[in-house]
Amino acid sequence: MQAGKLDRQITLQEKVETTDSFGGIVVLYNTIATVWASVNDVRGRDFLAAQQAQSELTTRFRIRYRAGLDNLTRVMWKGKRYDVIGYPKEIGRNEGIEIDAAYKGDA
Repeated sequence: MQAGKLDRQITLQEKVETTDSFGGIVVLYNTIATVWASVNDVRGRDFLAAQQAQSELTTRFRIRYRAGLDNLTRVMWKGKRYDVIGYPKEIGRNEGIEIDAAYKGDA
């Protein structure tokens, strides 16, 4: 993995559910790490759902190898939330990790 291509900084987060004092479930996101990554748009899709225009962009993030990304649920980049699709894939032998994530925003 070439260091020059890792030119964007992203934050990896995991979902944690806890209970509040009333017994209700509270969803929080813990930061796992802030890392350097390469960012590539894989595909975009515009669609009309419930008479509301929306768009979805699938982005592929590549980072250096990092153990312990089992609970990764979202990536934060440029102040936007990208929900992780599937399971992070290893690149090579402990070389890197590829994370596919979807951003759903207004069109």
